[in-house]
Amino acid sequence: MSELLQGIASLTKSVQQTLNSYEVRKLGDKVQGYVMNFTETEQKVREATNEDPWGPTGPEMQEISSLTFQYDQFTEVMGMLWKRLLQDNKMA
Repeated sequence: MSELLQGIASLTKSVQQTLNSYEVRKLGDKVQGYVMNFTETEQKVREATNEDPWGPTGPEMQEISSLTFQYDQFTEVMGMLWKRLLQDNKMA
């Protein structure tokens, strides 16, 4: 049993050394998106409005803005934007 716990501790330590906090958060966001069954458009909006200090890239913003010209995509983009704007900011 102690060997198993030591193995798990060793694995955890190596994973922490390999991945930085942004990679872990990005992986967590992908898992959450899959579990919550978000569409590809909603995933793009979530990625652009995440807590990263550098903000979204120009191509990300361009892609999202072009999606708003399509009727069915517009509702998904705006719905997710409002959801993200109105949620409590736990990181602040």
